[in-house]
Amino acid sequence: MELLAKNEGVDETNALPQIELGLQCARQGLYDDAIVHFALACQQLPDSHARLANTMNAFIKGHEGYWQAQAALHEASQSFAMASIEQRDRLEVLEELLSKEGAPDNGSRPADDQSLALGTDARPPRLTMSTDGTLPGLRISCLGVFEVHRSQERIPPCHNRSGQTILRYLAAHGRHRETSDVLMDVLWPDDRPEVARHKLHCATSALRQTLNGSCATQKGAGYLVHEDGVYGLTSSATIEIDADEVLAGYAAGQRVGGEDAVPHYEMACRLYTGPFLPEDVYADWSQVRREQLTQAYLSMCTALADHHQRTGNFETASTWALRILEQNRCDESAYQQLMRAYASEGRRSESIRQYRRCESVLREDLGVRPMPETRGLFERILRGEVLPSLPAAAGRARN
Repeated sequence: MELLAKNEGVDETNALPQIELGLQCARQGLYDDAIVHFALACQQLPDSHARLANTMNAFIKGHEGYWQAQAALHEASQSFAMASIEQRDRLEVLEELLSKEGAPDNGSRPADDQSLALGTDARPPRLTMSTDGTLPGLRISCLGVFEVHRSQERIPPCHNRSGQTILRYLAAHGRHRETSDVLMDVLWPDDRPEVARHKLHCATSALRQTLNGSCATQKGAGYLVHEDGVYGLTSSATIEIDADEVLAGYAAGQRVGGEDAVPHYEMACRLYTGPFLPEDVYADWSQVRREQLTQAYLSMCTALADHHQRTGNFETASTWALRILEQNRCDESAYQQLMRAYASEGRRSESIRQYRRCESVLREDLGVRPMPETRGLFERILRGEVLPSLPAAAGRARN
């Protein structure tokens, strides 16, 4: 590299370090990283070094053909491996049948000879497309821990971190689709368009291979589709996303209203197992969906606490009120629900403790006192008054 710098007159303070990093990455097989360094070096080379720049640009452009050949080889290797496994399984089934039943007499066929010819057995089917060409179902968990399951089998994370982010991004948006330009702007806002586009191509290719696994799909097909400059999750397979189901349960409860909403809310709240996409808590693109889910969840917990208080299930009512405080410890109406529930159970001291806690939290976090309604409830509890059934919620007092 020193000889190259001497002969070509490369500026060591700018282009040379990038070229050296690119060569190191390429020698290690990290071609995606190598072309990024080469692209940066090309930007910093003066016009007098056109030959060197052209050589690096040729490497960058040639990487597309290299990647396509690598992808084709990987696909062929997977197909060969699956075919080899299936043939071995057929032989095992044949040997097992012969050992149990013996050879057929006078050309007669075993009762399950049709199954033998098809190579089937009692073991679970391998993960391939069904005979009608449909893909196995996919389930994406965004709440608590981000996980993806295909036919109840957990899929390991994509080896490309940007591919992981793209999947989370698509799962976080209602249509589960986004244009290439937006994805490039979100993931690589400071890169040149051609560099960002190549990174997007590498990331989506890695993600597609991860999601498809051993499913027999045509090139470019599968769970991640690309059409007219838009990437999205396919509509040709059943794809379940827990965040969507929570919002759907909330919407269903809102439509029916009243007591009929309770089962919808309970089902949706059971799916809310943690914060939405904790890996992307500071990402701007995840904020809208996170806010929707948080508000829907708090609203459902409030409705469930009210319902169980009215029906005399005080322990369950307190459970839902505590769920609210896990999300927002300054929610004064949740403290009111807890105080009522505990007092209704005869747990007067616990009810008083909740008021003291409410008073302390509001003072520390917001610098305010509890509302008159909360203080009035506290005084009635101190006097030992019998509390009536909880009326319809008057709305959330303070968030």
